[in-house]
Amino acid sequence: MTTQSDPIVPIKLIGEECLRRVSQPVSDITDPEFISERERLALALEQFRAAKGFGRAIAAPQIGVNKRFISVNLGHGNRFTVINPRITWSSSETFTLWDDWCAIASAFDASERAIDRSSS
Repeated sequence: MTTQSDPIVPIKLIGEECLRRVSQPVSDITDPEFISERERLALALEQFRAAKGFGRAIAAPQIGVNKRFISVNLGHGNRFTVINPRITWSSSETFTLWDDWCAIASAFDASERAIDRSSS
């Protein structure tokens, strides 16, 4: 939950160089720097949700952190971090959903997604 005393975490917008870099894996989840980055990413997502009224996930590069982790908030207290995600399989069957993009202000897109995926 965000408070008025929380610093605003700026979200990088499309076109910024940091969004084009290949992210590095997280090597130590106990590293104080990673813990701080993870908390800052979760705060950025909460601030986005508070301002826009929606948003399920945000990746670390979207706040300028060149690491492979994602903050997720599915609502009703269901918050978690995905570290070093890797899709290992996707079904060929897809569906379309409307998705928002933090990096493109006020933009929605009809996105194709696999009905089923495996990840590690």
